[in-house]
Amino acid sequence: MKPGQPPIQLTSRRGTDLAVIWSDLGRFGPSLEQAKVALRQGRHADAKAAYQEFLSGWKDADPGIPVLQSAKAEAAKL
Repeated sequence: MKPGQPPIQLTSRRGTDLAVIWSDLGRFGPSLEQAKVALRQGRHADAKAAYQEFLSGWKDADPGIPVLQSAKAEAAKL
């Protein structure tokens, strides 16, 4: 994977490679954690920006991944 390239699309037909998921979480996870912290602190604009950063990195991923579904749901509330 090239730097800045979005995570590969994971589908149940191809199997879910947990190593790939954790690798991508390592790249985009900090923005997800920043979003959660900002949300708990009531900084909604910061939370929304961090969720968007996380989601942009996962835009081509399998939409059925639970962490992605959760992030999308939280971002939609903002």
